[in-house]
Amino acid sequence: MTTETLDLCVDYPLFVNTDTITSFVPSVGPGWVPLVREMLDELRVMTQDYPTQPHFTDIKEKFGKLDAHTDVGNEEIYDLFDKYNEISEHVCALCGNYSDRNTEGYELCQPICRSCING
Repeated sequence: MTTETLDLCVDYPLFVNTDTITSFVPSVGPGWVPLVREMLDELRVMTQDYPTQPHFTDIKEKFGKLDAHTDVGNEEIYDLFDKYNEISEHVCALCGNYSDRNTEGYELCQPICRSCING
């Protein structure tokens, strides 16, 4: 857990269920944290007039894509999650740069750019 991911709990308190706060802290590479912030910004605007705010139950990498889940949702929220699921497939999980889904030499199927692979 990094300071950057914990800051998400401070910056987006409406999406945090205090009983499951660790579920809100994303299990993603540092390159995806800005992508998660972008998604949360859109979600905040989208749900500002909702009677009940969705609380995250999980934000993680799954099969090389961003995977987010909330305790309540609707088609609009699920479409937003699908949008960022697809975008994440082309963002390096380590540095945040564009990445062709190059997974050579990695057990996981995270998108890692050639610069990070060649280090």
